[in-house]
Amino acid sequence: PDVRFDVVTALFSPEARHAVCPVPNARVHHVGFGRSSDKYLLPLLGLWRAHKLHRQHRYLFAWALMASYAALAGILLKRASGLPLLITLADQDLSRVSPSKRALLRMMLTRADQVYGGDAAQEKAATALSARVSLRRSIGDGDAFANAIRFAYSGFVRGHLGKKDI
Repeated sequence: PDVRFDVVTALFSPEARHAVCPVPNARVHHVGFGRSSDKYLLPLLGLWRAHKLHRQHRYLFAWALMASYAALAGILLKRASGLPLLITLADQDLSRVSPSKRALLRMMLTRADQVYGGDAAQEKAATALSARVSLRRSIGDGDAFANAIRFAYSGFVRGHLGKKDI
């Protein structure tokens, strides 16, 4: 609770612009135009916003949950600022990655300073992608925060979708 987090994410929908972050020690910064295609803009718009935030707050590291478009923004931020990058795979099944995405994943995982995965299957698949990748199974107290973010976000999405269906 003594640590503050800034989360940079795609806007995805116009309604998300006014959503309140359910985690008290995190602030969400949306980038994009409120369209589903915003995820494709996230590497560049996310880099721009994260770099601006980093100049203000001087972060200790950047953290991407899942090897995704956000991780690409993290890699670009690392290259621009030298900020260390942690990628958490968060239950991704890397063994079923298509060959076209395999090169991109390999690039993301090998450029991260640290990759965290929760199970042996993730470790095996990530290591198969690149011999340089060594997954960690624990990031200490940060595990609780990652889980809190996941549960709060999934609760928010479920609540939002439930209200839309009414």
